[in-house]
Amino acid sequence: MWCERLANATVKELVSLLSLQSLGIAIDTDYFPDITGDTEIFWSGTPADRIDYSAENQRAWGVDFKGGYVDHTLYKSDASTYHIRLVRASSN
Repeated sequence: MWCERLANATVKELVSLLSLQSLGIAIDTDYFPDITGDTEIFWSGTPADRIDYSAENQRAWGVDFKGGYVDHTLYKSDASTYHIRLVRASSN
């Protein structure tokens, strides 16, 4: 399959894409033209530490490319629909 080695980016990988050199969108839109003011928060594959680990309270870190910040967002919730950025998984 064409996507078998793809994985959701970690929070560290997403943060490396932030560009805080201008007001507005905090990513270089020359390289990522698909990110607009409407596509703000991207899920990471990095879980956020929580005391309550029940399935309905699991959280993952997200990166907001409009505001240029990192935050944990609710995971596994119908109300929390965000984008993902896939990266090539390591061959190990």
